[in-house]
Amino acid sequence: MGSRIPVYNGYEERYLTGAELKTLFHDSYYTSGRHHSVVLGLSIPDYLDIYGIDNHKTYRIFVNSFL
Repeated sequence: MGSRIPVYNGYEERYLTGAELKTLFHDSYYTSGRHHSVVLGLSIPDYLDIYGIDNHKTYRIFVNSFL
């Protein structure tokens, strides 16, 4: 996995490939809705595919380690 660098406010900076991102968030979902009714519910790996995240590129992300 990529390197980790601690940053401010409990967020951790990470450099991960697209494949590592999809593995990291394999049990998470992106949901969008209005007034507590879900309009869209996709798994994060599916959402990243739709968004065009390349499995071989490296991405810089910030993760809140307190959640």
